[in-house]
Amino acid sequence: SHRRRQLVADLADTFLFTRTHDVWECTLPNGHYRVTLCIGDAGHEQLGQNVTLEGQPLCRHVDTEAGAFLERQADIRLTDKRLTLEIGLPGGDTNTCLNWILIEELP
Repeated sequence: SHRRRQLVADLADTFLFTRTHDVWECTLPNGHYRVTLCIGDAGHEQLGQNVTLEGQPLCRHVDTEAGAFLERQADIRLTDKRLTLEIGLPGGDTNTCLNWILIEELP
């Protein structure tokens, strides 16, 4: 699911969300990457957001107020040519709102 609130003039205004659990993968060459992402909602508070990157928790049960956003960053070593990002948790019942992802290759 996705939304565009049209409340702010940047990428944080548009987001993907899940009320349960979804997986997104991006095919990349094996290597070292820095992944930065943003969660939150321009129009509503979001309680209990969860993001997992390459099997490691990046956000667990994170609350954001309406119009507030949280950025998280992690350096990972990719060995299977697939960057895996999970939003929400299996069996979960709260929204996780993913605004954007930035993937940078590191030396």
